Amino acid sequence: MPDTRGSGEGYLNFPDNARLLPDGWLTVADIRNCRLLFIDPKTRKTLTQWGKPGVCKHAPPATFAYPNDINYFDNGDFLVTEIPDAWISRLGPDGHVVWSSRSRAEPPSQTDGPSAKPSAWPSTRRTRIGVHSAA
Repeated sequence: MPDTRGSGEGYLNFPDNARLLPDGWLTVADIRNCRLLFIDPKTRKTLTQWGKPGVCKHAPPATFAYPNDINYFDNGDFLVTEIPDAWISRLGPDGHVVWSSRSRAEPPSQTDGPSAKPSAWPSTRRTRIGVHSAA
């Protein structure tokens, strides 16, 4: 149902950065449900879920702290980012952790493309301002 939040089958709570994978599955970060979903777009059914709604802490693949992006590597691995503490994790196709680290900088939530001028964003951890440039 459009515009209805939830954590059950077919419901999301603040989805971000959906990606179509080479096998035809769709992956999406479901931020406020603290999970990553792998969905069959033909049936709209969840095929795999990493993370658990209501358990928002960094311990991949069992739980995630507000994941906001999932990217795919050609070898089948995934790069996942989480909002608190700026976690970046590389996971294998089966979900095992290849590596996981905190980022030294807090990037903006969206990139503006290669022609964008530098932009500033406030850090959520300190009062300083970071500068991002696509160049």
